[in-house]
Amino acid sequence: MRNKKRHKRSRVIGLTVVGVTALAVGGGALLMTDNDASAARQSAGQRQTAARAAMTVKCPDAATRLSSVPQRARPTVDKELATMDSQVADAYQRLAARGAGADQDWVRTRVLEPLTAQRRGALNRIGNEMDRVSSRPSGLDTLAPCTVQEAPPAATPAGATPAAGTAA
Repeated sequence: MRNKKRHKRSRVIGLTVVGVTALAVGGGALLMTDNDASAARQSAGQRQTAARAAMTVKCPDAATRLSSVPQRARPTVDKELATMDSQVADAYQRLAARGAGADQDWVRTRVLEPLTAQRRGALNRIGNEMDRVSSRPSGLDTLAPCTVQEAPPAATPAGATPAAGTAA
């Protein structure tokens, strides 16, 4: 008689363990599925923030245009080119920090206009140094203006619309 009770109890415990395990595994799968589905859903604001985060500052490459610099002017030119690179990086950080609040007017007045003025100053210093040593390269002024561009359409999330056009 005693054996039957023990056998019955172990059977109930075994079935309980199997049932709880099945519920835990099934419930976990349900939670994972729900999290994956909600991660795919984005509000319009989230899509706009993602599009803004994908914006980048584009400037003409002055270093390529200044490939034949006299040796005596090289230290100053290299210093100014490095300064221009850091100015672009700073502008990009301002743009990224602003995120979704970066409308076209803000981008123009707070990022592009100051960056263009800084680059124009650096290019003038490069031109003056080149004048001092040899002759000023033509077209340095055309290297100052920059633009802000959004990521290419392939990088835009499905169903998202671009937040704003290219600011100039």
